[in-house]
Amino acid sequence: MLAHQKRTIALVLLLIFGVSLLNASGKKIWTVSVAKLGYRGDAWRTIVRWRGSYIVIGSVKFIPDPGKNQCVVSFDPKQPLLVFDVAARKQVPADVLGSLEQEWEPPHTRRRLPCSSDKAGIPETWILPLTDDLDYHPDYEKNLMTVLDKNQREKYRISPAQFGCWSGCLTSSRAGNRFAILDKGQTVGGWIIQHTENLEADDIYTDKKRIRVYDAQDGKKLYQVSWAEPTDCRHDIIDMSERVAFSDDGDMLASLDDEGLLRVVRISEE
Repeated sequence: MLAHQKRTIALVLLLIFGVSLLNASGKKIWTVSVAKLGYRGDAWRTIVRWRGSYIVIGSVKFIPDPGKNQCVVSFDPKQPLLVFDVAARKQVPADVLGSLEQEWEPPHTRRRLPCSSDKAGIPETWILPLTDDLDYHPDYEKNLMTVLDKNQREKYRISPAQFGCWSGCLTSSRAGNRFAILDKGQTVGGWIIQHTENLEADDIYTDKKRIRVYDAQDGKKLYQVSWAEPTDCRHDIIDMSERVAFSDDGDMLASLDDEGLLRVVRISEE
């Protein structure tokens, strides 16, 4: 009986937390269920990209860039693609895209790392590009991200989530004016369920996700949305997908959640 009561309380807390999605700032532009179109993303291969008026959902492919000793993320042309015209608010044929090579890669990506398995060439200090004018340094031990100017002087600091980052933590707009941090965590209800079902569990399963959008120049938070995942969509803390993308000017944000719902919102300065 006690376990049943705990589960009931946990589910109520999950429902309360899920309401925060409805209270998020920003103007909703469009939503579409890609799950109803037969597509379901996963925690390892799914990527979302935005170019012009098109949003593309597909699977990742790593393309070696010998000149820079890096791997560039692109779409795998052998895997299914979904293409949406945001201006027209409809799905369009994939052949409108033309090439799927490196021009679809964001200009400041967290995935620009060496292709070799020995990690040669990865900077020891982990100073990574954020925009043309800014870099960032993730300090996982202190649960802190420091944004630096090109002279490596600190501009501001931002704290990631309690547990870790979804999709490698960060993505920036092509215009360089905004970036988003993509957090994973655990709701109170999720914690109760996990510890009720298995008190000796070592693994941490996340049931909460949060997107925060910041102004790149001053670190002002412009938008935040969070939600609880359904039970059958929970993952462990590792999630290598890239399911959030800015429009070219940074004005709009697209995100694909675990239930296969693509959301497009307009980010305001207020």
